[in-house]
Amino acid sequence: MDIVTQLGKSDKSTTFTGNPKWPELISTLNEGEQPCDRPDLCYKTLKLKLTALIKAILKKEIVGAVQANIVITEFQERGCHMQRFCLS
Repeated sequence: MDIVTQLGKSDKSTTFTGNPKWPELISTLNEGEQPCDRPDLCYKTLKLKLTALIKAILKKEIVGAVQANIVITEFQERGCHMQRFCLS
């Protein structure tokens, strides 16, 4: 809430959802395992991809200059995770 108080409401928001069919994830599974069997690998893959996306947005300023960003992680019972981040 402090960021909103100081900088105002976010004017951009993105949702980034994990995909259980990502090749990077599938290649790390042991034989016979499904992505839902390894939520740790699902999360690690998602986190790496999200970090790369955020770095690209911040460095290349493809949405303009960013004053602050907020990352919110939501876990779902079905296996993969969803992350939202807001840019101001």
